[in-house]
Amino acid sequence: MGIRMSGFQGMEKGSEAVRGELDKNGFKKVQIMSYFGPLDAKGQISDDGNKMIIDDGEKARVTYTRK
Repeated sequence: MGIRMSGFQGMEKGSEAVRGELDKNGFKKVQIMSYFGPLDAKGQISDDGNKMIIDDGEKARVTYTRK
């Protein structure tokens, strides 16, 4: 589960932003928690593990980068 660090378009700070399950090969299941409700998505993790891209293919795409 990923939590929002700041508010965005009606989504409050501290609310759930992304939900999913990982296995040794990457994402098993992932959803983007949007204004429209949960959106089933596909996710990729970079080879170095510092970036995740989660995309539902239509309405939403998010990128998380480790600092």
